[in-house]
Amino acid sequence: MGKTIPHCKLPNGMEIAYDSKANLDMLCREVFDAKIYSENGICLNEGDCIVDVGANIGFFILLLNQQLKAATVYGFEPIPATFDLLKINTEKHNHLDLKLFRCGLSKAVGKASFHFFPLTSIASTMYPQSSSEYKRDSRRFVLNDLRGRANLLRNIILITPEWLWYPITELARRYFQRSVHVECELDTLTNVIERESIERIDLLKIDTEGAEHDILSSFTDDDWKIIRQIIVEVHDGQPGLKSVVDLLRSKSFHLTHVKADPTIDSLFIVYGTQI
Repeated sequence: MGKTIPHCKLPNGMEIAYDSKANLDMLCREVFDAKIYSENGICLNEGDCIVDVGANIGFFILLLNQQLKAATVYGFEPIPATFDLLKINTEKHNHLDLKLFRCGLSKAVGKASFHFFPLTSIASTMYPQSSSEYKRDSRRFVLNDLRGRANLLRNIILITPEWLWYPITELARRYFQRSVHVECELDTLTNVIERESIERIDLLKIDTEGAEHDILSSFTDDDWKIIRQIIVEVHDGQPGLKSVVDLLRSKSFHLTHVKADPTIDSLFIVYGTQI
């Protein structure tokens, strides 16, 4: 028999399939609580064309279904197990014109080996990091997650210095970041635009755990001309942020950027709208 897929009901009433409670909690906080895709000048209208690169299990697409009655959405998710959950959730809750692709976007067509994290699939990546800074930021993320939980552990953590929690958070980091290698398909946005006859992209959302530079560098001048708004998660600190900001400014975007987490210095979200 196949593995039973867990389901749960979100506060908004949607029943969804998910991979792990940790992943579910992170997505709920980012998409529905913090509303990271509805901030800093991003505006959606009926009939928009939206491209979701790094769709994971579909939370952004579910959000779009709450906000819009009509839109065309293209969703990309390369990890097969995650894509299966994306399909289940969108088949149940989607009323938009949706096309899903079991592939990632990059700078060239082909295949790539991904590190798939079954317990935190939103962190699955072609470019795994092992620096001390990355591990430190991951421990801080674990600590903040524990602090946010409504139980006795949270109360203990709130009065305990962070350095005392190093052993626990390091063990948690290693547990949640266990990975397996998965071979995935890659395409380019240029190919998708041509194949699907896309004439405009009202919002391009990129959350690809380090592959954002490959994706952005592949766009042709014609691609840039049809992109009206963009949201990019940048994963390599100030150098990566500067690279993305400089590129988008050169394409006439008005930009705002924020830290994805106040305690983590390596992760930013860049919002761009056409001037």
